[in-house]
Amino acid sequence: ETINELLDGKKKTEGRMVEIEQDVAAKKDEIEEMTEEMRERQEMLNAKVDENASLMEHLDQVKAENDGLKATVRDLEVREVSYADEVKNLLGSHKELGEQYAALGA
Repeated sequence: ETINELLDGKKKTEGRMVEIEQDVAAKKDEIEEMTEEMRERQEMLNAKVDENASLMEHLDQVKAENDGLKATVRDLEVREVSYADEVKNLLGSHKELGEQYAALGA
């Protein structure tokens, strides 16, 4: 009877070992799947980081262009004031010439 008990114990132990091996194999598969998912997510994250860096670079370029346009607008505004002053002076000169011409004709 002791031998039968030992054999039964051995069979139970072997059965339990098979269950444990199956559990280990299943866990290994789960770990591999999770590792693959993490790798894919990391790739997506890296792509987003690269896209973000590209967008930031583009934003810097647009800001630089905007600053250049603002400077051009300021220059044009200064010229506009200068031209307006010049036109006023020319109109004043024209008026004076008109008055002188009228005085000569009178």
